Amino acid sequence: MTPMKKLYEQEPPWFLSGCYSLATVYVNVALKKPAVLSSTSQSYFARYGVDGDKTSLTNFARSDGATFSYSGWFVVDLVNAYQAKFVTVFNRVDGAVCVGSCHNRMNYFIVGLTNYFDATVNSTATIRGNYDLCGQWPVEVTTASQVMSVNCVDQEKFYRFVIIQQSLQYEQSLASGNTNDKAVQLLELEVYTNENFLQYENVALKKPAYMSTPFSSNIAYNCVDGIKGSSNFCKLGTETAPVKNWFIVDLTRNYQVLYAVLYTVDQSMEGFIVGLSNTVNQNSPGAIRGTYDNCTTGPITYSDSAQPLRVDCNYGSNTYRYVIVQQSTTKATSANTMTFSELEVYGSENTVYKYVGCFRTFQKQATFHESSLDICITLCKELNYPYATIRERHWCFCAAVTPTDLYPSSSCFSYCNSVTGICDETDLNAVYSTQPTPGYMGCYQDVGANADKDLNLKSENLPGMTIETCITYCLVNGFSYAGVQSSTFCYCGDSYGKHGKVLDNVCNSACGGLPLTEYCGGPSSNNIYSLCNKLGTRQSCSQVHHCTTPNSLTPDMTCNPSSCLPGWYGPACDLRNCNVNNGDCGIHPCSSFQIGSTVMTECVCRIGYMKYFYNDYCQLVNSVCNVFPNLCNNTISSCIVGNGDYECNCKTGYQHPTNPINNTVCIDIDECATSNPCDLTTQYCLNTIGSYQCLCRPGFLIGDCSADLEDLCPF
Repeated sequence: MTPMKKLYEQEPPWFLSGCYSLATVYVNVALKKPAVLSSTSQSYFARYGVDGDKTSLTNFARSDGATFSYSGWFVVDLVNAYQAKFVTVFNRVDGAVCVGSCHNRMNYFIVGLTNYFDATVNSTATIRGNYDLCGQWPVEVTTASQVMSVNCVDQEKFYRFVIIQQSLQYEQSLASGNTNDKAVQLLELEVYTNENFLQYENVALKKPAYMSTPFSSNIAYNCVDGIKGSSNFCKLGTETAPVKNWFIVDLTRNYQVLYAVLYTVDQSMEGFIVGLSNTVNQNSPGAIRGTYDNCTTGPITYSDSAQPLRVDCNYGSNTYRYVIVQQSTTKATSANTMTFSELEVYGSENTVYKYVGCFRTFQKQATFHESSLDICITLCKELNYPYATIRERHWCFCAAVTPTDLYPSSSCFSYCNSVTGICDETDLNAVYSTQPTPGYMGCYQDVGANADKDLNLKSENLPGMTIETCITYCLVNGFSYAGVQSSTFCYCGDSYGKHGKVLDNVCNSACGGLPLTEYCGGPSSNNIYSLCNKLGTRQSCSQVHHCTTPNSLTPDMTCNPSSCLPGWYGPACDLRNCNVNNGDCGIHPCSSFQIGSTVMTECVCRIGYMKYFYNDYCQLVNSVCNVFPNLCNNTISSCIVGNGDYECNCKTGYQHPTNPINNTVCIDIDECATSNPCDLTTQYCLNTIGSYQCLCRPGFLIGDCSADLEDLCPF
């Protein structure tokens, strides 16, 4: 942390007074967020400091300077972590009680940033210095109502909490008995950033949602539509015993859920519960309370409506498809009907299964100071980079160019901690895809003109259309995405989303075929499914899903029936089993490696073969004999290509081993043992490298060994 004295001695751009000008438009993410003071003086509550009112004489936040011997603090919880760009503080307006004598209490104030803050354990004595520094106001505050903006030193790191505190210099300059001037006071705090650039994605946005008993037009979809406010909310209708009392959002695929944010409308959600499950049935007539994994409970009390309330979920690498919201048992009554404005669920897919491979070449095009792989993947995805990697344990790199020079995965993960997953640094890159895994993508808007349709490469119209029928049709024709529309139409393409995503309930047309519970889009809207576009590699389905029945996949991209070809396993038949059929690796070894606690498998290619990603098949390199001139021992063999493989064609006197794994090895032929080339009556055979010699037996002349010495020399 930069020493405070040096900070306030620096020149701009550490601060700006009044107006702030930027090419990029940032928004105030502190508005109406939860706020807290070290202590409250009279009725000057913390929430007044983020309520948007910058004119009132009395509507300001102020700590009680007499409570502690230290100066107080003001903290706002941004709920999400943001890259804070600059912070603006509006000084209080002088009133009748404090005319011309209170404005200087914010002299040299400090702006701090942190991701860890708990008002129940922090105190004025311990908070100072326990945060990173955004910046410091460098001069005395000369007037009431003064507007003061501070640029943050590090605008790339993400922070959840913003702290305002008097400077240590100002505190120490006050007389020991001067308690009032130790009070932090401000009319308004504003924190500016790009509100859409987050560490995690809201995976509940515009997803299917349900309520146990919807009330009139205040349906469940109102709470996942991205619109927050008291005029757009979902509400539970009156229920009789047994009271079900639930709101469910179907994330449509499994995610590691980190936290949820609920926007309130009234006090009915005090102490609310957030649950996670993989087996919820929204059509179940019974109660579901207690049948799911609980996140932390929402606050027992809160003051403002439309205030975002965060609940953290601590289930590590566990993944879930359904998120449940219920009122506390004391609130779940007809007098306190469940009502809220929006539910946001933040998380990520299991990053292990987004692993692409271990590469030497990675052309980084964006960099973040970030050590979390989950967050790194999200950041790269938001900037439309398809690849991400972590380097030196705390640098996140993004790339648009496909990485090259693939190595066996063990080269990246041989020296990793099995618990933390942190690996010793090498010059190789463990690369991950930022693309979503195959499955349901959502409801997307379309247009009438064929040429401008979202999926416009192939289509059909069947009265008995189902999701499975459309998926199979697009699979057989080799496309990456399938979309069903208006009950009977199926569209195929290799990209989607050019007209934008809409609420899932817009796609509300029942499919023409059975089952009638399926929805096949809507008028000018598609339910879109990503097919075999795994890891963004654009492999054909047969190269990704090794089902016993080809092109027979469910909407979740699992095999139907659940039966895999030898060497493969998993619901999608996309994981190799090295113990069966050599993992379908053919002549190449099947090997395992470990990412964290997850065991993965791959084919390790022989020299002369290559793969594009870790779980790919090994393919022969084009012109392999020229690319690898030393594949064969050129002294005794020559490289030739045939039947989809290369071999070393042995020269005279050499041959391939009996029952070889591959024909790349030539060994000497032992002519003496195989063909008896010598006259065994007068000669014996001596094998040599690549040939042989016939040597005379004792008693016979050298040469052709035809004359017996005893006959020539009888005496």
